[in-house]
Amino acid sequence: MAALIKSGAEKFVKSGRFPKLARCATLARMGCVTFIYDMEGYADAQQIGMGVAHRLQKQRAHMNSPDGWGFIRPRPN
Repeated sequence: MAALIKSGAEKFVKSGRFPKLARCATLARMGCVTFIYDMEGYADAQQIGMGVAHRLQKQRAHMNSPDGWGFIRPRPN
């Protein structure tokens, strides 16, 4: 990151950490209307790991119950 800042490719350290958000900010500064929908949580303070989010390697048993918020199924009316 230090090399990118020194060369002028990045102006701030946080811009390099979140390139998708930085891209929208740059386009907005140029006058474009921008929209980003962060479904994956890339810019979250505590990012969900790739194994949990995409590969289902680590199932969360406490969330997969009728009382847990992660239990997804049609419910009778």
